[in-house]
Amino acid sequence: STTDTIQQMNRIVKQSLESPVVITATMNACDGLALEDERQIAEAIWYWIKRHVKFATDETLMAQMGIPIENPTKELLISPATILTMPEPMGDCDCFSMLAKTMLMQAGLRVSFVTVKAEREDPRIWSHIYCKVYFSNGTSMPFDASHGEWPGWETKNYWEKREWA
Repeated sequence: STTDTIQQMNRIVKQSLESPVVITATMNACDGLALEDERQIAEAIWYWIKRHVKFATDETLMAQMGIPIENPTKELLISPATILTMPEPMGDCDCFSMLAKTMLMQAGLRVSFVTVKAEREDPRIWSHIYCKVYFSNGTSMPFDASHGEWPGWETKNYWEKREWA
């Protein structure tokens, strides 16, 4: 279920917070920034992820890894550290979201996952996931590094949205 997947993703994020490769990536993304400018930090992480990680579907990744696709609705969750150590870093929206949440939390920001039902063929399923970043001044920003066109971009094509605090 979606709840189980989100719980697993949060466990992976928590385990990834102390990963040296994630810490290094976060430091590289934020290099030279004023640490008190939370929005600038979030935007720098968004651009870093967009430059360094390529979008690929679970089916593509499973085929490359030689994993049989027995259940096409099953999610392939790749940890942030694993993505960052791939010769060609790639993942789908849940992988991007775990990497983003881990890097944003590593930078001291509060982050939640957001799911939307956006699949026209099956409007009942939660078909896309991204993050939402909360700033200390009370504002927030959608953070969709897998599909977003700019920091703060959020899809408008959905039937239902849920935030997972």
